Amino acid sequence: MELENRMAEMSLVSKLDVNDIRIEALLFQIGYLTITEEVKDGYRTFYRWIIPI
Repeated sequence: MELENRMAEMSLVSKLDVNDIRIEALLFQIGYLTITEEVKDGYRTFYRWIIPI
């Protein structure tokens, strides 16, 4: 899975239900992914993330 430089809505990365969580959300929650940019598209907001060094 390519994780570097992907875009996601905050609803993806803010999920806290351990029985229903995507790998990207889990990696963000444990600090493996870092949000680097916020992109607004009308009423929707997307976030770009990277794997911090």
